[in-house]
Amino acid sequence: MRAPALRKLLLRCSPGDEHVSAGPPLRRFLESSTHIKLLELHDVDLPREELVLCFTLLPRLEELRLHDSDISDEELRLLFGPAGLCPNLVRLDVRWCVHRQEPSTSRGGDGEIRASGGGSYYKLSTSEGTRCFRSRRIYDV
Repeated sequence: MRAPALRKLLLRCSPGDEHVSAGPPLRRFLESSTHIKLLELHDVDLPREELVLCFTLLPRLEELRLHDSDISDEELRLLFGPAGLCPNLVRLDVRWCVHRQEPSTSRGGDGEIRASGGGSYYKLSTSEGTRCFRSRRIYDV
């Protein structure tokens, strides 16, 4: 299937599809759909190699919604910043992602992003401003 004009994609895996890798078919589809601005994945787990390949194909991605994903903090960091896989990402919704380790964050009065569970925070500076994300919440980055 080819959908070169597609801007939004929602993909849900059925409960019985737990052990089926969505990586290769998703990657093949994204190769012809590089204009996607919103990607929502529910219960879709991609091995790290496939994740990198898929997100490399989404240079215009602005919003990512991951629900019930096995994505890790390290993999999320690959997406952000001018050198990241998704340099235009401005909104991230991460819910029920079991491998996330970082605590939730909030914006302080000085504009910095702080973790509620300690002194660490994600602060990803770009030419457009600071980008950040927090766990299990919707956040504009």
